[in-house]
Amino acid sequence: QVVERGRRAKGPLYDFLSPNKGLLDNTNVKVEDFRIEYKDDGQIDQYYSKLVLENAKTKERLYSDEIYVNKPLRYGGATLYQADWGIDRLQMYLNGRGIVVPLKPLPDQDGQRSWGAFIPIELVKASDPETVRKISNTQEGLVLVVNNMRNVQVYGSDKTLTGVLRSPQAKIDQKMEGMPIQFGEEITVEGTSKLPLDKILGSTGLIVKSDPG
Repeated sequence: QVVERGRRAKGPLYDFLSPNKGLLDNTNVKVEDFRIEYKDDGQIDQYYSKLVLENAKTKERLYSDEIYVNKPLRYGGATLYQADWGIDRLQMYLNGRGIVVPLKPLPDQDGQRSWGAFIPIELVKASDPETVRKISNTQEGLVLVVNNMRNVQVYGSDKTLTGVLRSPQAKIDQKMEGMPIQFGEEITVEGTSKLPLDKILGSTGLIVKSDPG
């Protein structure tokens, strides 16, 4: 039986007899870096994952390569494809203290993907956020919205746009003159609290195929 042109249907012994069975069982695949390149109009041009393959037991580095859409990594009969991307978390500073802010996907609007996060007001106003042990007010704080890996929209506790944080890795102007809101790698929120952005960290989606035909 032919189910696809040029391909045979897989029989009950296919997986057992496949020469690729357990191909990557003893190999770890690590994402060493992930980045997105943007066009001048702000649309995504391409996204890249730098992958490292290593021996699962000895941790010996076996192979590495950077992949992108239509340029997969092939190793020992397996093929790893760049399939998707996302935005995972923010590395920031709040009043001089480093914090990691996890992001959650928001409902798509007109096909545009976005991610959001919430920082409680008690953390924002604390001189040392690390001393805050319990959050009693979960309704008031900063709302962060991220559409890309270049900037972060910051909404204050009054629900108005306070400013836009620019990623230090972004290939855009550090400052934009004439903007009615704050724009830069650091903005001031809730009066006097300083909020610098260190890095926007993405996530990559991979597909591994070992079907020889």
